[in-house]
Amino acid sequence: MRRISVGAITTWFPDLSPLDGLVLDTSDVEAAHKTLTERGVAVSPIESAPWAKFAMLKDPDGNGWVIQEMAAGMMQG
Repeated sequence: MRRISVGAITTWFPDLSPLDGLVLDTSDVEAAHKTLTERGVAVSPIESAPWAKFAMLKDPDGNGWVIQEMAAGMMQG
């Protein structure tokens, strides 16, 4: 059984497959990458694109996450 939490809302889904493309925005991807690495999380090297700097990781349930720092002037969702 997997739990998805958003704020104070928690929903249980018994047979949810792992998700890919979950995105967390940060104002400092280097600091986030360092913190995750220091805590033993396997995180990809930081990559740069015209719109953002980002790194990818998998959580213990196999969900694929991207941590990203948007480039100046780019809209954040």
